[in-house]
Amino acid sequence: MELHNINGTSDKTCACGSWLNHWRNFSRQTIPVYCPATSCVEKAEVGAFVQENGSTDMSWYIVPLCKKHNAKIGKSIDVSDYTTLV
Repeated sequence: MELHNINGTSDKTCACGSWLNHWRNFSRQTIPVYCPATSCVEKAEVGAFVQENGSTDMSWYIVPLCKKHNAKIGKSIDVSDYTTLV
């Protein structure tokens, strides 16, 4: 699935303590060891705000990503189709 990071979300806060915890709480899954971006072996360390590429749905979602992929603002990121969007 193709996603892109959303710019201007760093000031958002969550009662879960972090956006990664938010993803874990609402997906009811454990935080993946590795970033779900294709071929990435970095640790999933942050909950990233993303949107689906090519979708008419403009909703914002949270997914676990490594810091490197979280920094790719506006650029397409190919992630596993099994990644749960929260």
